[in-house]
Amino acid sequence: MRRNLKKELVRSDGRRSYWLLKTEPAEWSWDDQLRSDGGVSPWDGVRNRQAQKNLKSMKCGDLCFFYHSGRERRVIGVVEVVRTWYSTTDDRGDDWEGAVDVRTVAEMRRAVDLRDIRAEAEAMKDFALLRQPRLSVVPVPERVWDRICEMGGGFGGEDNEGEDKKEVLSDPERDFGIVYDDQGFIQILQSPFFDVDLEVDHTVNDYIDRILETVVLAVEDQLGTVEWRLAADPK
Repeated sequence: MRRNLKKELVRSDGRRSYWLLKTEPAEWSWDDQLRSDGGVSPWDGVRNRQAQKNLKSMKCGDLCFFYHSGRERRVIGVVEVVRTWYSTTDDRGDDWEGAVDVRTVAEMRRAVDLRDIRAEAEAMKDFALLRQPRLSVVPVPERVWDRICEMGGGFGGEDNEGEDKKEVLSDPERDFGIVYDDQGFIQILQSPFFDVDLEVDHTVNDYIDRILETVVLAVEDQLGTVEWRLAADPK
């Protein structure tokens, strides 16, 4: 997994995905998200299997519309996935309890109402929000993402005027503790990301779940076709 010039964490195939996250504002609102510690909060409590599958498909760097459901029914802002799916229960076999972590990016300059989205019938014809209205986590095709951003005047404060809406990105070293060498390879031993964090790594399994995907991508990127394996016992 290499760092590109925009210093963003994206999928290993170089693509970013887009999503929409629904929430009842009485349970968790945009204001609650803004007040969360460092703008980061877990997106949990999702019980629907299809919605859970969508959460599990998210990667760090993916962007999500923050959508108020209920009576409001509108896109309020944008958040970014900063931690992929992890278990929130001690029962490792219980798929019902899990979450991803999202970080506040910015508020839409104009909230985009569902009725306005529906009015864009041709542009939104493949949008799962309209085809599966009860699904709380839905993928957003890139062209739909671009159109909704256009309808909302983009997102961000006055200091972001004129910036491309896709340029509100994470810095891997700052936000994730990922350090790269001059060739763009992850430096595992120098990256704080791989240090044990007692605030989140309560068990060995928690630690492994958090780092495993990134370790595998880094090793495969650097070793190429060399055969390797992770040993359960370092001895």
